[in-house]
Amino acid sequence: MVFFEAPHRLEVMLRSLHQVFGPERRGCVARELTKLHEEVVRGSLQELLDWAEAAEIRGEIAVVVGGAPADAPARAEDHVAAVSELMSRGIRLKDAVAGRPSAE
Repeated sequence: MVFFEAPHRLEVMLRSLHQVFGPERRGCVARELTKLHEEVVRGSLQELLDWAEAAEIRGEIAVVVGGAPADAPARAEDHVAAVSELMSRGIRLKDAVAGRPSAE
């Protein structure tokens, strides 16, 4: 996955990626590509988050996140099963997808 992010939002984005994909997922932050001060930082999402917290980030940012390892659980299928289970209990699709387990 490739994202373009503003430097002032990079830390928040990396924190979100860390929470969703886990700290060990590999990634890369590329700054000022094709320019004089080009910088590429590679590592786990935890390492990239630590770097972003400690650095003053400027310039154009591209973030690349590696794919899930082959042995990773099928998260999408888990979510589909959870939504199906909520719907079987009478929860509307809209509420089940939003994670609201009680009918309104």
